[in-house]
Amino acid sequence: PAWQVTNAEVRDNYSPSSWYSLVDKEGSLLLQVMDDAAKPLNYSGYQHPTLLRTLPAVADWAIQTDLALDARQTGVYFTGIYFETVESGVTNRYAFGLRNGASIEVKRSAGGAFVTIGADISIGGSAVLRVRRLGNQLLFQRRTDGVWETIHTQNTPAGTTGGKGGLFLSTDLAQSVRVAFDYLMISDPGHDSSALNSLIWFMSFSSS
Repeated sequence: PAWQVTNAEVRDNYSPSSWYSLVDKEGSLLLQVMDDAAKPLNYSGYQHPTLLRTLPAVADWAIQTDLALDARQTGVYFTGIYFETVESGVTNRYAFGLRNGASIEVKRSAGGAFVTIGADISIGGSAVLRVRRLGNQLLFQRRTDGVWETIHTQNTPAGTTGGKGGLFLSTDLAQSVRVAFDYLMISDPGHDSSALNSLIWFMSFSSS
């Protein structure tokens, strides 16, 4: 299957915890967590929702999305791109996204608590984000006024492989937060001269 969905269900008449929908907002995937419990960003046994698919294991790749808060503009949340790598035999998990509407942050865990490894100020409840794997480097970037800026560069050991990557939403407190994602794109940045050749996988969330 294209998606591996964890801790979320397709919205129906009774979705008490976390859900996603492709029909509630035209052109967007809505990802919602409810206020039944906190869904913090944890490495193992996590309760926050993720929607993931397989990344190229060895080849370079880029994963990109455009997100915006839907309705609520305040709270204690973290949302954006989530992916895994295997580095020196250890599964590492990365989260890159908008935190509390005030910052864009990069977090990483190799089995314990997630640690912030990069951050920048953000204003507002939206962001266009991209992670690029170029050889042994991971570049965490956001687009502002049409220009990509690198917030953090992470060096990885030789032999690092890609795992799964996609979207996530977490909350540190029990609260209701909903995010609209316009698309998810996975591409090969080594073929920037041709959008068609560079594309590995693309999904627009338009229902049409």
